[in-house]
Amino acid sequence: MSGKTKKHCRFQRIICRVSISNGYDTFHEVDWTANHPPETFSFSPCQIGFQSLQYQGFVYYPHPETKQRHFQNVDILEILAPPIAGVGYGDRVELALNPTEILIVNL
Repeated sequence: MSGKTKKHCRFQRIICRVSISNGYDTFHEVDWTANHPPETFSFSPCQIGFQSLQYQGFVYYPHPETKQRHFQNVDILEILAPPIAGVGYGDRVELALNPTEILIVNL
């Protein structure tokens, strides 16, 4: 994935702030339920590497400033991807992100 930055880490909780500035696709003010006001969601392509195989996926970013009725934790990175056979807690994976779209700042 050219232009992507790979992050190597062991499974652990790292306190950070994630934001998507120029998402590949952004859906503004989606009125997806009668229980909440409209919300904005962004997606950015990514690659997940596990045991020498690469999987295509998307970083899913629900914009916390539009989530008025429930809390969106800013240090959780959500990945939408096909099932990855054999991956489990504590396994090492590689995540390639587009640094022009996603900003991750350690706190």
